[in-house]
Amino acid sequence: MVKAEVRGTLYELRMIGQRAFQVLRLVSRPRKFALGGATALMVLTSAANTCVALLLGWLVDRIHTVWMNIYHVRLFMEARFASSG
Repeated sequence: MVKAEVRGTLYELRMIGQRAFQVLRLVSRPRKFALGGATALMVLTSAANTCVALLLGWLVDRIHTVWMNIYHVRLFMEARFASSG
């Protein structure tokens, strides 16, 4: 069952690739360069958006770590003062 699904997916991808090459033969060279430039711009934009999301996640994790360290130090200090008093 799974092999048939994979085979069907690969067939569809192959057909999409064949149609893409057929269409590219119809497009003039300057338009191909414009399409390539637009594709490169979209790739760069997507990569930048992914980097922003990853960096924000890293920042949130670092802030959480710092706050937990502050909390543990404060808890330790309060326990130390409570046991001495």
